[in-house]
Formats: sequence, C-alpha cells, structure tokens
Amino acid sequence: MSSKSKNFSEQAKLLKSVEDFQQSLVTMERALATLDTEHKRALSTSRQIHSLTRSEAGQSPSPGLKMELTRLQARISRSQNVIDKAYKTYSTAQKKFHDNVDTFKSAHSYHNDHLARLQLATAAQSRQNAALFNVNNDLLSRLFHKSVDPDDLSADYSAVPEGSFEYIPHDPKGFLAMLMDVNACLTIDPDYTDEQRRYRPVNFVEVGCSTGRLLHMAMASRVLVYDRACGFDINADQIEVGKAMFGEEFDIFADDAMAFDFSAFDVVYSYRPFQDPDMQVAYEDHLIASMRPTAYLIAPLQLSLDGRPEIEPMGATSSVWRKVS
Repeated sequence: MSSKSKNFSEQAKLLKSVEDFQQSLVTMERALATLDTEHKRALSTSRQIHSLTRSEAGQSPSPGLKMELTRLQARISRSQNVIDKAYKTYSTAQKKFHDNVDTFKSAHSYHNDHLARLQLATAAQSRQNAALFNVNNDLLSRLFHKSVDPDDLSADYSAVPEGSFEYIPHDPKGFLAMLMDVNACLTIDPDYTDEQRRYRPVNFVEVGCSTGRLLHMAMASRVLVYDRACGFDINADQIEVGKAMFGEEFDIFADDAMAFDFSAFDVVYSYRPFQDPDMQVAYEDHLIASMRPTAYLIAPLQLSLDGRPEIEPMGATSSVWRKVS
C-alpha cells in the first residue's frame, strides 16, 4: 500500500472509530434509560403486589385478587424481559465502546504522528523555498556582474519616478504558484481551447520587469504555453542591463505603464508598480480599461481590483483575475 493510500486508510479509520464511538455511547444511554424505566415500573408493581397481599393477610384470596395478582405478575415478567434485553444491549454496546476506544487511540496516535511528520516536512519545505530564493538571486546577481560592467552603468540605473516602487525581488515559489493558477484556469477556459495543446499559446507581458528576472523564470519553468513573452519597464537603463544579461531569450523594452496598450495580451503580470495609492488606482483604471475581455491579470499587491464589475477573481491564489467585459 502506498503512503498516500495508507494515510487515507488511517484517516478513514479514525473517522469511523469516532462515529462508532458516538453510536455506542448513544446505544448505552438508551439501554440505561430503558433499564431505569423498567426497574421503576417493576418496583412499582412489586409494591402493588405487596400492598394487596398484606390487605388480604390470613384470608383466602378472592377471585378478584387472584386475577389482579396474576395481571401484576405478568407485568413484572414483561418488565424483567425488557430489563434482560436492555442489559444485553448495554453489555454489547459497552464492549463495542471499549473496542472503539482502543481503535480510536490507535488511529489518533497515527494521526498525531502523521501530523508531526507533516509539520516537519512543511518546515523543511519552507527552508528549501528560502534556499531556492537565495540561490536564484545569487545566480542572477552573478549573471548581472558577468554581463555588465558596473562602470558602464549610468547613475540612473536604479532610479525610479516619484511615486513608484523600486524593483522588489519576488518569491520564486509564490510567482510559480500564480503561473500554475493561471495555467489551470486557461486549461478549462473555452476561449483558449486548442486541438493539440492544453490551450492555445498566450501572449504574456510583465509590467515593471526591471532586467527581466521573472520573465526568465517564467520561460524556464515552462508552466505556461507561450506564443510571446515580453516585459517593459520605465527605466531604460535596467532594460539595457536585462538585454545584456539574457540576450534574445525574450523581448524587453522601455515603456510607461500609465500609457501602455494591454489589449494585445492574454496574460498580464503586474506586481504593483506604484507605492502612491492615487497613482496605483489610476494605473489599475487604465490597465483594466485597456485589457481585452477574456484576458487574465496576475496582480499580487493590487489596491482596488476587488469588486470591479469588469473582472472576476479566479483560481486559488487570490491574485488572479479574468476580464469579463
């Protein structure tokens, strides 16, 4: 049995033991209630018999008394049968209860061990993700220094317009998760059907791409099926550095997000280029108006996309939208 099948089996066993545990408790409670009721009924009947026999002490029992005593004895007999049956039901339920307790303890112990293993695996995965982030940035930094002579850089290489963010290195895991989210959406989107691929190749653009680091990751990961992948940044010096680093791997160019026409693209990636709220909202207004219907937008750190009637949230990452009108 595979580890996944075993985990599923143990989880099912844990749930079944809880259900059986609860059912045995209900059965015992009902049996105890029946025992209490019938014991009280038998005791009341015995008292009636005792009272009748005392009133007729020393006398021959009358026919009426005999009939009443016979009726009361029959009631006691019925109560005893019910009590015997209730005792049997209670004993069976009690045995099941103890068996279920043992099963629950075993399943719960396995569940706790499995949970502890998952927590260790999650912690290890977090460390691996951090290591991947560091390695990725180190490799790109080495590529940067190998491709570009710092003395050739203009003083404006890292400059950004007022109100804009400087380039923020993005978590590779988070970025790839968003690409996979879009990939899943495109696969089932009737507007992107293709007879030979998961979906027709898409035109992809990154807003504020800097040197093209994420574009390189997007292309190398092969998560999406591309017809064209490109990016732009308002800083022309960063674009020149990116071209020196990545060559003709993809197309990057200088442009202004506030005036760019997004209508030719199926997927737009935009990691909030403006730290000024008013500029960001104005940018999002232009972006949504410029995008064509059925296009997808990946926008972590967006500001005012939620609730817009022109787009609808998609996928599982809370960072993907699809333009509907």
